[in-house]
Amino acid sequence: MECSKRNALAGLAVSVVSLSADFRDAWVSILQTAGCVVTSQLSTEVTVDKDLGVVVTDCTCPKSFIVKSELANVPVVSTEWVIQCLIRGEFVDTRSHPRYHPHYLDR
Repeated sequence: MECSKRNALAGLAVSVVSLSADFRDAWVSILQTAGCVVTSQLSTEVTVDKDLGVVVTDCTCPKSFIVKSELANVPVVSTEWVIQCLIRGEFVDTRSHPRYHPHYLDR
């Protein structure tokens, strides 16, 4: 079986932001394997770089940082967005599903 899907995230500048070192370590590794250019930050030290493509985070990300990122036109996404981009082999619209927001709660 041949897979012809391209890596949609290759070359994307990504910042991984979380209070959890395990989260940061795991997702930095996954994103680097996917070809992303990655930085990892503690949420208390966060700066928004306008050259970023996206910020990948979890529910520990402060809402004030999400607002700051969105004002800089840098989307803040959950790991679900990354997973869907990798599965589909294409860049998925960051606003196309509520689960792509890091503070989404599955009810």
